[in-house]
Amino acid sequence: MKTVISEFAEFCRIPRGSGNEREITEYLKQRLISEGLHPETDRSGNLICDIPASSGCEESPLTVLQGHTDMVCAVRDDSYSPERDPVVWQLAKEHDTGREILCTDGRSSLGADCGLGDAVLLWLLFESGCSHGPLRLIFTVEEEIGLSGAKKLDPSVFDDVKYVINVDGFHWGRLIAGSAGGSRETYRTEAQLIPLPEDEISSGSCIALELGLFDFHGGHSGYDIDKGRANVIKLLNSLLYFMKRDGIPYRLSGYNGGIGHNVIPGEVSATIVMRREDMLAFQRLVSIFMRRLIADYEKTDPNGLFRYNEVALPEFLLVQSQQDRLIRFIENLSDGVLYRMEEIEGVIDTSSNLGMVRFDSRRAGKDSRVMIEIMSFVRSMTPAYHDEVISSHRKEAEVQGFREEIDEYRTWVFDPQNPLLHIMADIYREIAGSEPEITAVHVGL
Repeated sequence: MKTVISEFAEFCRIPRGSGNEREITEYLKQRLISEGLHPETDRSGNLICDIPASSGCEESPLTVLQGHTDMVCAVRDDSYSPERDPVVWQLAKEHDTGREILCTDGRSSLGADCGLGDAVLLWLLFESGCSHGPLRLIFTVEEEIGLSGAKKLDPSVFDDVKYVINVDGFHWGRLIAGSAGGSRETYRTEAQLIPLPEDEISSGSCIALELGLFDFHGGHSGYDIDKGRANVIKLLNSLLYFMKRDGIPYRLSGYNGGIGHNVIPGEVSATIVMRREDMLAFQRLVSIFMRRLIADYEKTDPNGLFRYNEVALPEFLLVQSQQDRLIRFIENLSDGVLYRMEEIEGVIDTSSNLGMVRFDSRRAGKDSRVMIEIMSFVRSMTPAYHDEVISSHRKEAEVQGFREEIDEYRTWVFDPQNPLLHIMADIYREIAGSEPEITAVHVGL
């Protein structure tokens, strides 16, 4: 482990967020050259290197060992730049258990995904003394933003390959033999904004309210989608939907929430204009809405807040027909767990996450427009289920006047008869003296 951490420490010196892997790739390339090997990079920046078999193992099947070089760059504040600053790693005592853990100084994420897996590969090949058959190393780029490097690999790199072992794992004793495919959906429409009528401004008959849900837990749309947490965009949209259903007219001027396709949103806000005379009916509806929040999310989102407050009247409002289409589109998009796997208990098969809604206004006198953007992420272990959900979203987008842009990677279908899985399980039993967990994961690998 000491050697693995020393290898990983070298990675930490090099900024390597998705799309910024050039320096880490060059470091790995030189590291391999120093061992007498001949690595190459393809047009996408993936690093590929063949390693000859150990003496006596030349007849073993060609096996690929694969990891990715990028990391998710989460930062605490402006004191850390993921494009410039190294990751400051440390060994520290975990408060709850007293275990020594590898972590950062708190300013950034660690990059152990997949940095530790890559470090293990270097240890295995150059420090462990392990005998092996012919190997091919593949370090892919931009894994964290849709497996982009892996998708661009030339298929010929797998010619004559019998086994592929991916080191992007997380748990000792867990053998993963399947992962979800995913689709990043972006839907856009350009809508018209019209000025708020002058007579309504001067008469004082209207009021502008900012409605918001804040400090909800949110989370990762793969790992956390089955934890029962609130999707605040869907919740706020349901309030807007019920206002129209209950005869409380309003007009939208802004609607923004979430941070990306694959993140369960934790904050959202919308600005509406409504008649002052409808405030009592609105407050009754809010009371019902609040009771629903408490009943459904008191345990999963105990810090979540809903509030509304009066704000200055906006200059422009969304055209009513386009507002109606927007609310219907969000209301009808799938969200949450849709199917569970039959082969493996407890593993999600198919899910959908509504990750972001955004208004981007461009105003020029009376000819004012707003680009409305909605992001969603569909994951599935079963291609047929995936296509079913995507098809329903596409049809709804067409009905409501949204253009689609979809970037997808396909499913790694779980096969309980996978021969490599049985080899790995037998070896684990021999070494550990216990049964491994055999499973699939609801994320992309």
